Amino acid sequence: MSEIGRELRDKSYGCLDQHGPTAEWMRELANRIYAEMAELPRAADGPIHLGDTVFTKDDPGTSWGVRYIELSRDREPSIGIESGGVNTYRPPSCLTHECPDSWSCIADELDAWCDGADVDGDACDKPRELAVRIRRLAEREDERWARRSRRAS
Repeated sequence: MSEIGRELRDKSYGCLDQHGPTAEWMRELANRIYAEMAELPRAADGPIHLGDTVFTKDDPGTSWGVRYIELSRDREPSIGIESGGVNTYRPPSCLTHECPDSWSCIADELDAWCDGADVDGDACDKPRELAVRIRRLAEREDERWARRSRRAS
């Protein structure tokens, strides 16, 4: 803990100028403080840190950035998340770091099923065609999401 205090003091002297510390440095320091001083709230698949990308159970296709972590003695922690300019919060139990399902996962499952199915001839042509269409749709949605994210930042 004294190491964090010393680093904070050293960096704070540099903050007196008009530029101040970078957001990245602040996130790193906040993550260290949380990790070393308080137990972090846990998503379904591990601890939640500031700046993490998470997914919610009620909207599995949307990725969210963790913007704040509010700890309380009286209730479950609150995780502030943001996506495309929309800010909200969720309890850690509703979050995961891995996308629960996606179009790409479905396409991969179709291909895997076809690879493992004991069928003759062209019985898997239609499922494989569906897998290709699903992947194209997923790519278009990913591109649209990336453009929207760039505009928001």
